[in-house]
Amino acid sequence: MAPCVYKRQQHKKVLILGAGLSGIVAGKTLMDNGVDDFLILEGQDYIGGRIKQHNFSGFNVELGANWIHLAKQEDSAPMWSLKQQKNILGCWNQSSNFIIRNAKGADITDMESYRHWKQIETEFEAKQEERENDKKPEIPTFSTGVLASDMVTFNPPLPEWKREAILKMPLSVYTKIFIKFPYKFWDEKDYILFAGDKRGHYPVFKNLESHGMFPEGSAMLLISVTEDQGRRIEKQTFEETKTEIVETLRKVYGQDIPEPTDIFYPRWSTNPFTLGSFSEPVVGITPQDFKDLAMNLENLHFAGEALDYEWFGYMQGAYITGQRQGKMLSKLVKTKEGRETIE
Repeated sequence: MAPCVYKRQQHKKVLILGAGLSGIVAGKTLMDNGVDDFLILEGQDYIGGRIKQHNFSGFNVELGANWIHLAKQEDSAPMWSLKQQKNILGCWNQSSNFIIRNAKGADITDMESYRHWKQIETEFEAKQEERENDKKPEIPTFSTGVLASDMVTFNPPLPEWKREAILKMPLSVYTKIFIKFPYKFWDEKDYILFAGDKRGHYPVFKNLESHGMFPEGSAMLLISVTEDQGRRIEKQTFEETKTEIVETLRKVYGQDIPEPTDIFYPRWSTNPFTLGSFSEPVVGITPQDFKDLAMNLENLHFAGEALDYEWFGYMQGAYITGQRQGKMLSKLVKTKEGRETIE
């Protein structure tokens, strides 16, 4: 066997660690500002991070970020513009078009309670808008789950204040289960909510044929499971999960429903390059924690969805922080005339 020959990598002015949305946007921003001497390093065999397409039974489905939340806000414009430019199929979410069924299949939907909850949610969001916006511009783009693990070793080690800020922004688990049947047998609603005895046990079923998202007859459901149940499911086999789902659906729609023809879901919580789905702060996190999380350490800068005080957990946070760091580093590179490599 011939010996391997390694080509020495040319020295770069900027290293971007991670080719998720934040890393890609940081690189594009550098190029837009006249800096093209950079290298993006990615540990997986694809780019996009927690945005990943998958062919499921002949249909393209999104395993990660699936919704443009608050699409009409100014910070959402880059995602919305890209959706329109690429003619990406989508529809406005109809969260009020749902039915709740219990373990005996009975319709227990209570719209009055739902309207009351929506009123509380609206008032809460209004209070959030009143908060003082105490953030400042903060290029590893790793998730906080990876930063908190032993997947990455920093030399010298991160200071205590930085590690503490990372631990206050852990990654949640949001498991998206795609399941296909020979034909559709469920309610003609956007969402079927299951009120079972076990908390979090397959609670949300989305009808993927609604609003023409997928063709009529595709007969697919998207089931959302979170946190402990999501971690449990992501560690078990597809066959085990399929059995549990069919058992749940037969409680609601009877024993005569067909067996699924296919099932698939990502395993974000066990993927060592992600270790979760999206960031969600612990109770008691402060604006100072966000500043500590985003603050650079000498030539080490940080970006990612967890680092934006307003948009943590969303694609907007990844886009904004990647763009922010790209602009800041392009100025720094030009000022230093390329004499220093910046990580």
